[in-house]
Amino acid sequence: MRTSRLALPAALAAGLAFVSCFEPAVREELHLRFLANGAVVVTSTVLLAGPELQSNPALERRLAETRRDILEGRDPWGTRFAALEPAAERSSWEKRLGELHKASRDAVLAEPESLARFFGDTSLTVTYEVFAEEVVA
Repeated sequence: MRTSRLALPAALAAGLAFVSCFEPAVREELHLRFLANGAVVVTSTVLLAGPELQSNPALERRLAETRRDILEGRDPWGTRFAALEPAAERSSWEKRLGELHKASRDAVLAEPESLARFFGDTSLTVTYEVFAEEVVA
């Protein structure tokens, strides 16, 4: 009886350990920071898995294609940033053992309304409103 009580928690713990070790092959992040002067800073980051996750040919092809598109500016984020007319911009990438591991793009937009063009290829609708501060008495 005691063995069966311990078997289930041990099996669950082993299963959770397996699930928690999974890392996606491509991880994308987008940050929008609205500044007090009305400008907005847009930052996108793409992290690509290293060789440890390239266990099958289909995944290897997908990652190679994604790397190539990013370096050539043909990835979705590259296209979105190209549609902007930023006041300032920066892009960088990090390679490990000759392969692209991380790509980042930043742009400062003087007018937040420019975000509508940035998200133009998505199903998002962008509106931007500034409300006057209310003074609490």
